Amino acid sequence: MMTLPVACLVSAFGTEIISCLFSRVYSTSSPALSILMFGFTFMTLFSVLTTILTAGGRPKAAMTMGLILLPVDALLNLVLIPRYDLVGAALATSSTSVIGVMMASAVIFRRFGVLLEVRSLSRIAISSLAIYLLAIGLPLPSLWNAVWGVVLIPGYAVLLILSGELGREDWNIVKRLIPGVQSATTTGQ
Repeated sequence: MMTLPVACLVSAFGTEIISCLFSRVYSTSSPALSILMFGFTFMTLFSVLTTILTAGGRPKAAMTMGLILLPVDALLNLVLIPRYDLVGAALATSSTSVIGVMMASAVIFRRFGVLLEVRSLSRIAISSLAIYLLAIGLPLPSLWNAVWGVVLIPGYAVLLILSGELGREDWNIVKRLIPGVQSATTTGQ
């Protein structure tokens, strides 16, 4: 739920992030970073899906997918890097991640009969898109972009609450995970 908005923010502020961490000389790599951040989102989802498969007694299926994706990524890199340089490498890796998610999703759906709820995915995607549009829609000096990015993360949580994606049960889970919060709220009652 958090990788997509983080990918959106890094994509929106890619040039500033690269310039801050390295120098303006490397700012031309920001399109590759933007692509890779979304690829990272899919790779994270692929990792979660293959973990589910492994826990569900299908470790060979997870391993087989990894073995299939390796030559797919190599082939895409061979084709795209000569044509698009660094962006080609980012496209190859991100495309491989998308293919992996599609493969793992199909196997999980066939095996368990469920996947992610479309309504839930839509709420997360729309909230993430809103954060991205807010990030790119307000041109600020570089330093203020960092502040704006920090403000947008709680804004994403508010959007999820308003959309009904996060509710009281989710908040109770978060409270149990934070040391001292649960006991402080129980003693105050």
